[in-house]
Amino acid sequence: MNAKLFFIFLSVVALASCGGEPKTDPKDTDNKDSLKDTGTAINEKAEFAFDLAVANLPSPFGTMDMISKTGMAFNKDLLNSFDNAKNYSSSKQKALNFGIYNVDMGYVVSYNQKQEIMKYMAVNSKLAEEIGAGAMFNDIASEAALNKTMDNRDSLLALLSKAYDASDKYLRNNERLVSATHMLIGGWIESNYITLTLLNGAAKTKKNEILYDKVWQQRSVIEDIMKLIAAHNNDGEFNDLNAGLGAIQTLFAEIKTQDDLTKERLVAMKEKITAVRSMIVK
Repeated sequence: MNAKLFFIFLSVVALASCGGEPKTDPKDTDNKDSLKDTGTAINEKAEFAFDLAVANLPSPFGTMDMISKTGMAFNKDLLNSFDNAKNYSSSKQKALNFGIYNVDMGYVVSYNQKQEIMKYMAVNSKLAEEIGAGAMFNDIASEAALNKTMDNRDSLLALLSKAYDASDKYLRNNERLVSATHMLIGGWIESNYITLTLLNGAAKTKKNEILYDKVWQQRSVIEDIMKLIAAHNNDGEFNDLNAGLGAIQTLFAEIKTQDDLTKERLVAMKEKITAVRSMIVK
């Protein structure tokens, strides 16, 4: 990375981590106090379901790295525009899109899109701050800058994964399991949206068979995610996601073997997951 980009990155991290509490509109109920999940008791069932989902969830950064190694061209149109970040005012929107933007950042890093990395790092730093995980995310982002990790895509991907995991752990340990769940779901949706859009119903070839395998692996993951949503005791925060992801779960239930991953089913999956994503990134 050249010196100019390096110092821009340092400035981004410094501004994100030292900017204090985000400004809020007086009418906005998403203030500092509302960042902590509401509820009268620790939801042990949801905690167990969350740990199970995390254990079986493929690394979103690993998936993006895998995609880059297929030789498929970088497609900026797949990303949630960083300009959309200003539209997210509720804790739910911020946490879901924090998950989405993390995957997008993994995608641009995997393709070594240095200018885009700066923009998505800035968005992630801002959202991390606003959902209460800024310190964890920005400490590791600063580490990347100070150690000049930005020059090495593999090292940066490893640090991004570390930052994501640290943010997730921090949220769970500070009674923000709902936000952590939204973050996980957002990342899963974006990872599969990118994968299915790139496949676009194409027949299996030597080049894309690894993406077919990745889709096949999601059968059990979507089951875990739906159990996690159910464990939140029909919390109204998950009603729309329950409906949208339930439709995707139904499609996955029809897949008994890898041969059942037909072009028609892949297109149907892409349409369903695009519809759910559209509710989030608007």
